[in-house]
Amino acid sequence: MCRIRPVSINIMGIPYQMEYVREPIIQDGATCGGQIDFWNRKIKIAETPNAEDMFQTILHEVLHGIANAVHMEMDENSTDILAGVIMDTFCRNGWIKEDEE
Repeated sequence: MCRIRPVSINIMGIPYQMEYVREPIIQDGATCGGQIDFWNRKIKIAETPNAEDMFQTILHEVLHGIANAVHMEMDENSTDILAGVIMDTFCRNGWIKEDEE
C-alpha cells in the first residue's frame, strides 16, 4: 500500500502544513477529498481506506499550490486529470507500489 503521508510540504518556497481529517470536506456545497488554504498555508486531506486515492488527492492539492504560486489558472477538471496522470506514471514506474507484507 502507498504509505506516503507527508506532514508538511514546500511548494515553490512556500511551506504548507498537512492536516488529515476523518470526515468528508465540504467546499461550495460539494464533497471534496482535499482542500488547500493559500492564506493559512494548510492542505487538508480527507482520509480514505485507499492510500493511493489519498495520495492522488495530495497531488491534486499540490498542483493547486503550484498553479497559485506561478499565477497559472487551472480548472478543477484539468487539475484532477493531471493528478491522475502523475499518479499513474509514478505507479507504472515503480515509484509508488504496494508493500509486500
